[in-house]
Amino acid sequence: MMAHRSANKVRAWPVDLEAREALETFLAEPAEQFPLLDGMELDFRGADLSGVDLSDAYLLGATLSGVSLVEADLFAATLSGADLSGADLSSAELGKAEAIECAARAAVFRGANLFKADFTGAILCGAQLQEAKLSAASFRRADLRDADLRRCGFSQLSLEEARIHGARLDGAYGHLTGPLDVGEHEPLLLDGHELTKWFHAHGARDVFAAHT
Repeated sequence: MMAHRSANKVRAWPVDLEAREALETFLAEPAEQFPLLDGMELDFRGADLSGVDLSDAYLLGATLSGVSLVEADLFAATLSGADLSGADLSSAELGKAEAIECAARAAVFRGANLFKADFTGAILCGAQLQEAKLSAASFRRADLRDADLRRCGFSQLSLEEARIHGARLDGAYGHLTGPLDVGEHEPLLLDGHELTKWFHAHGARDVFAAHT
């Protein structure tokens, strides 16, 4: 399903009036004028923006916890420092999104496209990323403990010093860059052949770590 820039696509508006006004103003502009949503530090809780075109949106530090963004277009959006905890971004377009140090605990990215997205330092504990496309994305120093990464594509994925203990990895495939912290209570960094062996032992026999 294609995302569309239209107020008619909004299934539920944010409870916060300032966030609603910003969204209404953005959606009222003709798409051909390429307006940008300025949602910096605004509170979008209560909204259902599934299928809405939010490409290039500026959502630095915004509160999006629990917001439905299923199949939304967030291509090249700025989500750094945003709170995405519990948000549903299933099948969303997040290619080239900047989500540095965002908080996305238990967020759902199932089937989402994260090609070249930057989640450096993000908190993704318990996030659901099944079948997400992570090619060329960066999760350096991200916290992916207990995340669900089953059947994810890891082509050229950057995971340097990311924490990954407890993650579900069955059927994941591709190449990545380490080292990764696989320790439960104490840091345990693995890289190269040792990291490849660790992935294979955890159900991801088609994941290979590059030597750095």
